[in-house]
Amino acid sequence: MVKGAFMQIMAEERANGCAVVVQGALAIDTVTRAKAPLLAVLARADRIDLNLSGVERFDTAGLQLLLLLWREARDAGRHLRLTDVSAPVHATMRRCAAEPWFDLDAPRGDATRAEAAAP
Repeated sequence: MVKGAFMQIMAEERANGCAVVVQGALAIDTVTRAKAPLLAVLARADRIDLNLSGVERFDTAGLQLLLLLWREARDAGRHLRLTDVSAPVHATMRRCAAEPWFDLDAPRGDATRAEAAAP
């Protein structure tokens, strides 16, 4: 585990929801710090665009957090969209066959796009 791994979350309220940018690691050593602020954004916005372009390290703990956010959004009638998905995020999602669960922008340089509906 990397002590003090870099992870930053920036949220910008917009008229149609909230734009959130995550940078750094979204992994086993950072998800506990990321969970509360991401759930707080979800509680106050009907639509969340989660920009993952700055996520440099992502593992199954990060995927678990995204699945939690997806479930909470669905249960609350909110919309969660993942945008500008970085290569590490996309690779983990592909390995775990998790892409269909999310409204997911195609990774940069890749023409594929996962369906928004869950399997």
